[in-house]
Amino acid sequence: MDIQVCIRHVGQTMSESEEINFEGMTVNERLFAAKLLESFDAVAGARDRDGMIAIIRSVDVDPPEPTVDAILERPEFYGY
Repeated sequence: MDIQVCIRHVGQTMSESEEINFEGMTVNERLFAAKLLESFDAVAGARDRDGMIAIIRSVDVDPPEPTVDAILERPEFYGY
């Protein structure tokens, strides 16, 4: 998936994800519930830190940077 398409998808999905109660969900569960898992996989595979932060933030992970930085430090551990 093209990175720009992913970012546009995040913008389109944010209003939907605001209605989801993410409490008690893992990051992957949040991404799946918000229909952003494929988009996140694309930006993570491209090592696009800003794109990853935008998507993680949209599923109410605050702050998103520690999660994103952990993935970028050991991408193979997380499947990227």
